[in-house]
Amino acid sequence: MPGHSIRDNTICTSTSNISTRLVTPSSEREKCIKICLFHYLTFKIFIGIAICHTPVECVEENADSAISLILNLFRKTFSLCNFLQNGKKTLNIDQISELMNGSQRIRGSTLGIVGMGSVGIAVALRAKSFGFRVLFYDNNLALGMENALGMERCSNLTELFSQSDCLTLHCPLTTENKHLINLETIKYLKFGAFLVNTTEFELIESNSLISALKSGNIRSFAMDCDQPKNIFERENYGKN
Repeated sequence: MPGHSIRDNTICTSTSNISTRLVTPSSEREKCIKICLFHYLTFKIFIGIAICHTPVECVEENADSAISLILNLFRKTFSLCNFLQNGKKTLNIDQISELMNGSQRIRGSTLGIVGMGSVGIAVALRAKSFGFRVLFYDNNLALGMENALGMERCSNLTELFSQSDCLTLHCPLTTENKHLINLETIKYLKFGAFLVNTTEFELIESNSLISALKSGNIRSFAMDCDQPKNIFERENYGKN
């Protein structure tokens, strides 16, 4: 939120970083800041302002974005759209087959969800309507909820990773799960799995991701979150 100060009772919906400089009281006017973001935020409580976090404000929108990215990876929608926008035309069945190489049938495929909070559940319900088999791992979700939701709970991440055709991340960024996706955990992924992240980029170790994309361990990756600058530049990734 560059160039803005936070005053009175303020509602913040931007994903921009909120700096201490912006919220340090300079008068008696600042009372409360309401954060309307789907992911978790951490604040140092020393500035004397009440901070309210209401992540449910963005649940449906985030779930919609996540499922659209998942469908795009399976059906290569973005690649095909770019092909047509560049004025190219498919001439024969071989060319069509080449264009669709790497796509996969959705119905019957397995979607693995890390984190079954409100967004994770919303994504799971959407995925089931498309015919996905839905697995999840969340050690905070009450036992028995998997039966109520009609989904399968995995007892650990290794079990989830090894069965998922697509893995989507919906857990908060904490000290424990920073770089949850790394060289070691990628070894447990089904070879050629898709990966989606609409939460925090730091759940993924970027060099490990690039290596996995180059090797094919991860077939394709989609995200809707802040990322390190230039991570996917040609000199880093080696592909268009």
